[in-house]
Amino acid sequence: MRVKTLHIVILLLLLAALSAGDEGGPVIERVDDGIPSYDNTSIALGQGGDVFIAAVKGHEVMLYTCRPGHVAEPRRLAPLGVHPAVATDGLGHVHAVYLDPQQKTLIYTTDESGSWMNTTIDTNLADVAPALTIDGLGKPHVAYVSDDAQKTLRHGVATGDDWKTEPVETLDWASGNVSLAVDVRGKVHVVYYNGGEKLLKYATNCEGAWKSVAVVSPLATYGPVSSLAVDTRGSVHIAFVVTEPTSNHHLLLYATNVAGPWTFQQPDAVSQVQRFVSVAVDLQFHAHFAYFDEATQQLRYAANITGEWKTAAVDKIHGMGLWNSAALDSAGRVHVSYLGESSLWHAAFPQGYCATQ
Repeated sequence: MRVKTLHIVILLLLLAALSAGDEGGPVIERVDDGIPSYDNTSIALGQGGDVFIAAVKGHEVMLYTCRPGHVAEPRRLAPLGVHPAVATDGLGHVHAVYLDPQQKTLIYTTDESGSWMNTTIDTNLADVAPALTIDGLGKPHVAYVSDDAQKTLRHGVATGDDWKTEPVETLDWASGNVSLAVDVRGKVHVVYYNGGEKLLKYATNCEGAWKSVAVVSPLATYGPVSSLAVDTRGSVHIAFVVTEPTSNHHLLLYATNVAGPWTFQQPDAVSQVQRFVSVAVDLQFHAHFAYFDEATQQLRYAANITGEWKTAAVDKIHGMGLWNSAALDSAGRVHVSYLGESSLWHAAFPQGYCATQ
């Protein structure tokens, strides 16, 4: 009897240790399979622990609602679309945008009225992934590139049932994506690649009129993919990629204007990052990166919550982490949506995960 009791105690201790280890590491779930085409994923957090992920399955624009302990609920937003982006407002409503590649239109859809309603924001769009965010008043904002002769970067904001759009800058040539945030004062911040100047650019209307500046020196080659977050002070945090001229390696860089002038850091000196990176910032102004390491073919995470950059693998399976999108919840966890193995995935883990590895 004593031996049997001892075995039970040991088993319980082992289970407790395994459970504690699981709580500190990533929890990964397959959201949907059979996603053969590669396109953006976009993640947004709702109320009650809901996670919303937009992705393209085949040619269809899909929205998935993920709840802990439940199978993801799929909803088809459109039979044809590319480059979806999703956001949620303070009342729990879901908002999404995507491009119709045939009509070259930017479509906005939301369940704000209780049923899903579609609106065409603009026509003649370039093949550049748009961005969507919601301001403190619950108004949706978008940033996108029109396919006119000058390839104009534009900003739009919902005004009732209509949209008001305005030009930000002419790009001459554009690719990749634009990234967008609105700060607590309602000021808009956009990061994008200006193909005509071959520069990563940052634009804001903080002083009223739009003003754009180069984020980095033109002495290196910068890729068209970047990600932007703004903290509660209005400071900007940017994740982007450069090509090192001597080794031709693709490096992940971090830029911020927290101290006033732009400062730059390299969160991960080992990984090679070419196309897929996203950034989120917490209430303590720490930056959190999700990115795909081309060298190891893994989804990785980097954060500076300890004062210095720490990194860790999130999904160690080869080829996992494409088209990632990151968000932070109020419980101190990081959520990442991504593609791999012809499937859509969702990973969740504590913000301090990389510091413990």
